[in-house]
Amino acid sequence: PILVVLMGVLKRTDAGTDVTNNALITAEESAQFVLDHIFNHTTILLLGGYTISTAFSRCQLELRIASILQARLGSNPPLFILAIMFLGLFLSMWISNHTAPILCTALILPIVRDLPPTSRFSKCLLLGLAYACNFGGMMTPISSVQNVLAVAHLEAGGRGVSFGGWVCVSLPFCVLCTLIAWLVIIYLVPPTDIASIPIIVYERNNIITKRSVAVLSLSLLTIILFAFFQNVKDTFGDIAIIALSFVLCMFGSG
Repeated sequence: PILVVLMGVLKRTDAGTDVTNNALITAEESAQFVLDHIFNHTTILLLGGYTISTAFSRCQLELRIASILQARLGSNPPLFILAIMFLGLFLSMWISNHTAPILCTALILPIVRDLPPTSRFSKCLLLGLAYACNFGGMMTPISSVQNVLAVAHLEAGGRGVSFGGWVCVSLPFCVLCTLIAWLVIIYLVPPTDIASIPIIVYERNNIITKRSVAVLSLSLLTIILFAFFQNVKDTFGDIAIIALSFVLCMFGSG
């Protein structure tokens, strides 16, 4: 599927017939064609997000980040929840707001897995992340499908909105919404059942290994391509092709 799109080999079929002419279809049309023969576009995006989080786990990168947050904010659980919410908000600006919470979940799993299922802190943390990523889905024109559609319809009506113009309106609104959501959640589900966040244990070996460098580089490249998809749309056709390429790199290389 990736090669079909990147190499532009599909030809256009004449309407109502099986006869092809010599005109090649665009990358976007090619991507739509091949994805329709695999499975849902959103499923592939989720698969890519889970692959990024799993690759992080293999290198214990999420444990290191979570450990840094625990060291700085471990004695103040409400502030730790707010930090995770703002992390989810920021990530959702640049990648889809159903992929960002998967990455954030990889960071908080080492913490919540050591707590009982009835923990109010765990409930508060997960609810906060869900709300923050929803707000993050409004932050930029590329952070969710409905934003892309809104911009497209506005442009069709002659009232285009620039990337910067959108962010200038959405940034203060979404940050304020996140703060309000945090206050409401810690009021309704007070995370007072723990005095401090448990210390995160991981192998404190050298982080600069070939595997971790490869994972970080490919993951960062994938996230950048997600963020600037409109600039590479003519090459990849669909954001799911980028996610599928990352999956191929990770599993194909072992």
